Amino acid sequence: MKISTLVFSVVLATAVLVFAPTTPASAQTTDCLSLATTDQQIACLTNLIAELTAQVNALTVQQTASNAQVSKAWCHDFNTNLGWAQSGSAEVGYLHTALEKEGISYAPDTGNTYYTGTSNAVIVFQGYYGIYQGGYVGPQTRAQLNVLYGCTPATTPYVLITTPNGGETLVSGQTYNITWRQYGLGNINIAASDPVTGGKYYIATVPASNTGYAWTVGNYTWVLNAIANTPTLPLGNNWQIEIYTGTNPDNVAVPHDYSNSTFSIVAPTTTIQSSITSISPSSAPSGATVTVYGNNFAYTNTGAGTSVLLNGQHISPNYVNNTSLTFIVPANISAGTYNLSVSTSLTPSGTNSLPFTITSSNTTQPSITVTSPNGGQIWKIGETYNITWTSTNLLSSDAVAITLFANSVDPGSSIVASVAASSGSYSWAIPSNLVPGSTYKINVTKATAPTATDTSDNYFTISAAPIAGPSGLESIGLYDPTASSFYLRNTNTTGNADVVFGYGPDNGGWKPIAGDWNADSTDTVGLYDQSTSIFHLRNTNTSGSAEIAFGFGTAGANWKPIAGDWNGDGTDTVGLYDPVTSTFYLKNTNSAGYAEITFGFGTDNAGWLPIAGNWDGIGGDSVGLYDPATSIFYLRNTNTTGNADNTFGFGTAGTALKPLAGDWNNDGIDTTGLYNTATSMFYLRNANTIGVADLTFGYGGAGSGWLPISGDWNVVASNTCTTFDYSAWTPAICPASGTQTRTATGVPTGCTGTAPLPLTQTCTPPINPTITVTSPNGGETFPVGSSQVIPVSWITTNVVADNGINLVVLNNTGGVVVSSGILGGGTSYNWTPMLPVGQYKIKAQVCTIAGPIEATCGTVLAEDASNGYFGVANAGPVADLTVGFGASAADWLPVVGNWDGQGGTSVGVFDPPSNFYLKNSNTTGASDISFPYGQSAAGWLPIAGKWTNTATTSTIGLYDPINSWFYLRNSNSTGFADTTFSFGTAGWKPIAGDWDGNGTTTVGLYDPATSNFYLKNSNSTGYADISFGFGAPGWLPVAGDWDGDGDTTIGLYDPTTATFHLRNTNSVGYADASFVFGTANSGFKPVAGDWDGTGGDSVGLYDSISSVFYLKNFNTQSAMISKSDSLASISSAINNILAQLKVMLGQ
Repeated sequence: MKISTLVFSVVLATAVLVFAPTTPASAQTTDCLSLATTDQQIACLTNLIAELTAQVNALTVQQTASNAQVSKAWCHDFNTNLGWAQSGSAEVGYLHTALEKEGISYAPDTGNTYYTGTSNAVIVFQGYYGIYQGGYVGPQTRAQLNVLYGCTPATTPYVLITTPNGGETLVSGQTYNITWRQYGLGNINIAASDPVTGGKYYIATVPASNTGYAWTVGNYTWVLNAIANTPTLPLGNNWQIEIYTGTNPDNVAVPHDYSNSTFSIVAPTTTIQSSITSISPSSAPSGATVTVYGNNFAYTNTGAGTSVLLNGQHISPNYVNNTSLTFIVPANISAGTYNLSVSTSLTPSGTNSLPFTITSSNTTQPSITVTSPNGGQIWKIGETYNITWTSTNLLSSDAVAITLFANSVDPGSSIVASVAASSGSYSWAIPSNLVPGSTYKINVTKATAPTATDTSDNYFTISAAPIAGPSGLESIGLYDPTASSFYLRNTNTTGNADVVFGYGPDNGGWKPIAGDWNADSTDTVGLYDQSTSIFHLRNTNTSGSAEIAFGFGTAGANWKPIAGDWNGDGTDTVGLYDPVTSTFYLKNTNSAGYAEITFGFGTDNAGWLPIAGNWDGIGGDSVGLYDPATSIFYLRNTNTTGNADNTFGFGTAGTALKPLAGDWNNDGIDTTGLYNTATSMFYLRNANTIGVADLTFGYGGAGSGWLPISGDWNVVASNTCTTFDYSAWTPAICPASGTQTRTATGVPTGCTGTAPLPLTQTCTPPINPTITVTSPNGGETFPVGSSQVIPVSWITTNVVADNGINLVVLNNTGGVVVSSGILGGGTSYNWTPMLPVGQYKIKAQVCTIAGPIEATCGTVLAEDASNGYFGVANAGPVADLTVGFGASAADWLPVVGNWDGQGGTSVGVFDPPSNFYLKNSNTTGASDISFPYGQSAAGWLPIAGKWTNTATTSTIGLYDPINSWFYLRNSNSTGFADTTFSFGTAGWKPIAGDWDGNGTTTVGLYDPATSNFYLKNSNSTGYADISFGFGAPGWLPVAGDWDGDGDTTIGLYDPTTATFHLRNTNSVGYADASFVFGTANSGFKPVAGDWDGTGGDSVGLYDSISSVFYLKNFNTQSAMISKSDSLASISSAINNILAQLKVMLGQ
C-alpha cells in the first residue's frame, strides 16, 4: 500500500511537469537504490518526493507573484518630485514613458521636456486616480506611479479600478469594459453601488488576473443591499463600481477599491449630444493653452476621437474629461476671430460653436542663430564665457535649451535645459570634468512647437585649465656639459640657482632634456648620449644614478632629443629629431623599442632645432622647429606630417640663440623662448606671435657653452629636501599658522645643494593626517580557529614618513582585545589576530611612535573604527541567507516579524535585560528599531505578531514563564502593554500564529515536558481553543504557514539531531515534513518566517554565541532545485525517481 501511494504521488507530479525537456543544472536526485534494504530505499524515495513537493509549493507561490507582475516589463522608481523646473532631466523621460503606457498624450512636449503638454498630461493622470489635479508630480502622484510602474515588487495585495473611474455616461444595455490593476489576488467580486441611496448590486466574480470584464450596463446577478429590486440597475448619476475580495463587500480590511467618483447610467433611448458652454480665455495668441468647457466630451472611456475644430482644422487636445478639455492654439492659423466647436464620437461634425479670437499668430517660422562661440574661439576650462544667440519670431515666454557637442557624432550633453530665449545670452562656467578638445560646437534649440534650432558654424576649442605643478609655472635652467652640472631656477629672473647638482660625465657631450617622467607634477632632468643613443632620466633633481635608462634611436647619428606628453596621459616621454631627413620619432613610454609616432616635418639638412610644447592648450604636447638662420618658429598642433599651424619670427637671425619652450605665465599654453649662449641672456614670450620678449633676464655664464632647459622644477618645496631635519633650518620650527620662508647655509640632512649656496624652503604648518577604515566595515563574518585571516584595509591622507599605522581590535563594549603593533605605511594588512567567537570592530590609528600596544603608540594623530561590527563565528549550517545581528555570546533571544509592513519577515533580537533590536531587512548592520520593553532581567520570553485585525506590521510581546502572563504591544515602542492576560502553566514555551486564518495573530504554548500544544484563537484568559500532542519532550516549538494556505501551524525542532518536524494542521499526527538543518546539540534556536517575501514560511536558526541567523527558503534538507528554476524544470528529477521505483518493482 505504501508503494502504491508513492507511485500515485509521483505520477500526479509527472503529469503536471512532464513537458520539461531538460533537467536544470541545479536539479539533483539521490540514488536511493544504492541503499541496503527495500525499506531504506522506500524511505529515501519518500523523502525525495516530500522535498520536491515542498519546493514545488514554494515555487508555485513565487510564480503566482511573478505572474501578477508580468505586465510590469518596464519599471522605474519615481523618487523625485517633477515639474517645469526639472525640464530636461532624465526623470522627465521616464515620466513620459509611464504616461505613454497609460495612453495619455503629453504632446507637444518631446524628449525630456516638461512644459504645458506634460503638465496637462499629469493632470489627466491625476484625474484617473483621484489625486489633486495640479499638473505637478508630487508625493501622491509619485506613489501612484510607483504602484503602477515601480521596480520594487509589490508586497501587499491590492486592486485598483481604472475604468469607469468617474464622469462617464454609460447607456443601459450597452457593453462597457470594467478594468482594473491588481497584485497578489485570486478571484475578485465586482459590484455596482450607489453611495447616495445605499443600493449595492453584485455583478460577477472573475479572476483578478483578467484585469477586465465586459459588462452589459445595468445587468447584475443578485441584490446585495437594494433600495429597489429592479430587473436592471436604476438609472441615475451616482453610480460607482466596487471591487472587493472575500464574501463581505463592506470589509475594508481586505483588498478593496471604488471608482474615484460617480458615473451616470442613462436610458438607451436618451439622445446624448456634446456641447460647449464657454471658452477660457476667449482670445489668446498662438502657442497659448486654452480650456473649453461643456458636456459629454469624453463619452467613451478615454475621450479618444475628441478634437477641437477651429477654422476647419482638427486640433488634438492634450487633456480631455467629460466636461472640459485643453488645447494649444496652433501657430499655422492667422490672427482673427473664428467659430470653435468640438468633435466627439457623439457629435463628429462638431458641437454648437462659440467665437474664439487668435490675437497674434506666429505663422512665420521662428529662427535662432548662434553668434558665440561660432568657430575659432579658445575657451579655457574653469573660466566663464557668454554663449550668445539672436532669434526672430519667438514669443517672450519661449525658452531655449543649450547643448554642447564634442564632435560630429556626439549625442550632446546639456549645458542648461531652459533659459529665456529673449535673453540672447547665457553665462557658462566651463566645468573641470570636460575633456579638452578642438572640435566643440554649441547648439541652441527651442524645443516646443514651432521649433527652431542652430549650431555653431565651425568648431571652437576648449583648452585645459592651467596644469601647474606644485610651484605653479615653468622656469628655466642651464646645463654645463663641461662639469656635468645643472643649475635650476624657480623663477624666470636674474639670480643664483635655486638648486645645483652634478649629473652625468664631464665633457661627455650628452644633451640635456627635462620632463615629468613619473607623473608627479614635477619636472626633472635627463641626459641623452648621442654616441650610444641611450637616455638617462632622473626622477629627482639631485645627484645620483639614472632611475630610468634605455636605448632609443641610432648611435652616433647626431639626432636631437626632445621630451613631451605626446598622448596626454600626464607623463612626459622622449623623442628624437633627425635633422638630415627632418623626421620625428616619438615614444609613448620611456623604454627601449620602436617609436609609436613617426612623421616628417621641416626641411632636410636645414639645421633647424626641435622643441615641444602644448601650443593650443588642449592637452598633450606636439612638436615645433626653430630655424636659427631666419629666427622663425614653425609650430604643429598635432604630431603628424603637414604644414605648420603657427609660423612667426622671434629673435635675431644667425646669432647663437638656442630655442626652448614653457608655460612661463601659468595660463596652460606653452610659448617659445630663446637663450643667447654668448651673452647668457634669456628672452621669453607669453604668446606664440611676432613681438618682443615679455621676459628678459640674464642667467648663467656668458660664452660658457651652457645649454638651456625648462621645467616646473618645484626645487624649493620638494626636490631640494627629501626629509625635514628642522634643526638645520632657521627658524627651526614651522609656524603655528600661515607660511614662512626658512633658510639654511650648507646642506641640511636630507637636502642636496652645494655649500655655501643658501637653500630656502617654504615652511607650512603640518596638515593633520586622516585615516578611514574601509574593511572590515561591518557585517562580515570570519571563521574561528587557525584559518582565521582578516583582510584589513584603510585609506589615509597627509601621512608622512615618520608616522606608523597601528591596528586595534575592539570588542562590542569598546574594549581593546589585541593590537597589531606599528605596521609602517601601506593601506592594507592581512591580520591573523586569532579572535574567539564574538563581534568586533577594527580601529586604525596614525601614530608618531611605534609601540606594541595602544597605550604605547605614542601620539595618536588620527584614528577611525569600522562603521559596524563584524563577526567571528563557528562554521554554521549551509543556509540560503546568513545574517549577523546581535551581541555575541550574550544569550540574546531571536524574535522575527514583518516590522515595516513591506512584506516578508526580517530578524530581530531581544536582550533579556528588556531591550528589543529589530531589523527591516535581513542584512547585517545596526538595528532599524530599538527600544526597551518589559521587566528587566526577569527571564521573560519574546514573541511577535499582528495582534489586531487592522494591524499592518508585526509588533512585539513578552511571556512571563514563571507566572504565565502575556504582555502584548500594538506598536514597536516603549510603553505599557496594550493587552495582558494569563494563560498556561509555568515553564511552558510561548509561540504565536494565526491559527484560524482570520488575519489576527494569537498566542499558544508548548509544554516541553509532555510535548503538548495549547493554542488560543483570542488573546485572552481562558482555556485553549486547540490542544493536541505532537513530538517528543525537550524539543523546541516553532510556528509558520508552511504550505502557504493562510493559516499558521506548528512545528518542532529536535536539538539533539538538528531535525525539524513540521505539521500542516494543528492536530495529532505525523510530521508532514521532516529534515535536518543545523548542527546537533549546538544550542541553536529555531525561528520561522517568510524570508524572501514570496509567501509561505520556512525555518531558520539563530546562534546566540556568534549572533548569526541561518535562514532557509525551503523546508527541505537540501535544495534539489533552485529558486530560479521554473516549475517545469524539475520533471527530470521526478522521472529519475520514477525510474528507480520501476527497478524496485521489477518493471
